[in-house]
Formats: sequence, C-alpha cells, structure tokens
Amino acid sequence: MEINPIIINYYQPALLNIGEVSSGIAELFPRVWRALEALVDPLTQDRQPVLDWLVDSNAARFSPLVIYMLTTRLQDPEPGIRSNVLKILAGVLVPDENGLLAPESVRQFLLFHFSRIQKTDVYTLLDLINIDPTNEPYAILVCKSSHRIGDYLIEILSERKESLVIRKQAALVIGKVGYIDAIPIIERLIMRLESRVNGQQSMLYSSMDGSEEINLLPTLKSVLNALQAP
Repeated sequence: MEINPIIINYYQPALLNIGEVSSGIAELFPRVWRALEALVDPLTQDRQPVLDWLVDSNAARFSPLVIYMLTTRLQDPEPGIRSNVLKILAGVLVPDENGLLAPESVRQFLLFHFSRIQKTDVYTLLDLINIDPTNEPYAILVCKSSHRIGDYLIEILSERKESLVIRKQAALVIGKVGYIDAIPIIERLIMRLESRVNGQQSMLYSSMDGSEEINLLPTLKSVLNALQAP
C-alpha cells in the first residue's frame, strides 16, 4: 500500500517587502539589522546618524520589523530622535517622491499599531508639536490614521488637571484633523467657561478661580467653528 508523503510548507516572513511599490534593494538586509541594533542600544553614543541612514535607505518603507522598532522610539529620551521617528512613520502613510506607496503589508502593520496606540504616544505627538511647530503636519498625518487617537485627544482636552498648553494643542489638532465627535464636548466646555466668565464678571470681588482655563475659550470657539463648517 502506497503512503502519501507528508508535505510540510514552511513560511518565512520577509524582513523587507519589495514589490510594485517604492523601490528598494535586498542587499540592505545586514545593514538594516545592524542599524536597528544600534538604534535601540543604550550604549550607542550617537544614534542620530543611525536614524539618518534608515531614512536615506528608505528601509522603513519595506519592513514591518523596522516600523515596529521605530514605533518604540516615540518614547525616546531625545526629542530629536522622537521628532525624526515621527517624520519617518508619517512618511510611510503617504506616497514617496515618485508617487509610489509603501507595500500594503507595511502600511497595514503601521495602521494596526496606530489603532492600538497608547495615550502616552499621543502626549508625545502633542509635545513634539509644541517643541517644534514644523512637526505638526507629520503629527496630523498620524492622527488622521486612527480614531483611537481622536478619542485620546478628546480626553486630554477635557482633563482640567492637564496643562493648558497641552489642552490647547489637543484642541488645535482636533480642529485640523476634523474630529467631529469632539463637537459635543467642545460645546459643553465653551458653555462651562462662558458661564464662569459671566459669573465672575457679576461678582466685584471674585477671586477669578480657574481664570487661566478661561484662556482656552478663543481656541475652543475657533475649533468649533472649523468643525461645524460645511
């Protein structure tokens, strides 16, 4: 009696995904691996050149592994590293200079990561905008990729104990991204702050408690108008 041989198929996921998309070369394998090791090694004296090479090589556009390693650097202690990582990740979401997209598997991996993003990373995005306004368009691209980020922005805006600088930045990003789900929350915030202003104006000797929060009013009204615009 003949026995059919057992066929076992092995699948080896690619470090780099190369197809009819942004062009890249397979010989990057060893250098990419060494660059990633240096990027996460706390003993590496200057990691910026490593990050620069990853940018120049376009490695992030071809590898979910590179994307994963870069997302961990959003909490890097160095603002410059965080800023450059943001720009790299945002760049993967859009076509390159030749109008070519990153491979579907890479983009989907990054979108999946952003769909599970943590609140600490959202604070990082806002902080990077405050540190350097040129980071804003990259942060906006990332924010547009995930509804979860919008929910966190609303939470941050609503948190009275949060710094006004961060709350204001959260409001501005909400307006520029167009999170219409924030409209009811912003309307309630405006009503509460306007009520406080009117109450304090009617009291000659009011202590003006919470007067700093009132400074959010112009920003909130501007954002609300932007969200309600046709």
